[in-house]
Amino acid sequence: MKPTVQKISAVQGDVFYSVFNKTDYHDTICEILSSAVNEKIKYENIPINELGRPDFSSWGLDVNWTHSHKFCVLAYSFTARVGVDLEFHKDGPVKVANRFFHPEEVKAIADLHDKHLGQELFFKLWSRKEAFYKCFGGSFFKDVLPRSVLSEESSHFSFYEPSLGELEENSPYSFCIVVSKKE
Repeated sequence: MKPTVQKISAVQGDVFYSVFNKTDYHDTICEILSSAVNEKIKYENIPINELGRPDFSSWGLDVNWTHSHKFCVLAYSFTARVGVDLEFHKDGPVKVANRFFHPEEVKAIADLHDKHLGQELFFKLWSRKEAFYKCFGGSFFKDVLPRSVLSEESSHFSFYEPSLGELEENSPYSFCIVVSKKE
């Protein structure tokens, strides 16, 4: 059974995404994208660009995927650039916020005065940063981690954090898609 593909209409363009079990995710990605372009795509034939991203430009697509724990998310667009990240919440990593995050974000986490809520905000911000990096590239440690992503800073990109439905209810995940104007 093919996973459901959902659509987000952003100012920057339409984005399609699907959440599915990580098992055989290469096959699932190719099945979904083959259906989108009406042409058989084989995983081993997907070119990789100079930034290490899968290059679907010959099919007219910008594509990104991520996996965490048991699940995978695929996002693609014919009209925009996309970056996607899915993070399963684990104990402990909140401490790295003090070292790498923007001071505004560190303060927002600390101001919650609740370990569980602080962890949720940490993973939401981390997911935004990862998706931003996957959309735009650059240096993750120099350009992305220290950048505040508490709110959108530009009309050139948007953060989307759609509900994961049952997945979200059963396990703690953070999920973000960054959509940018295609250049």
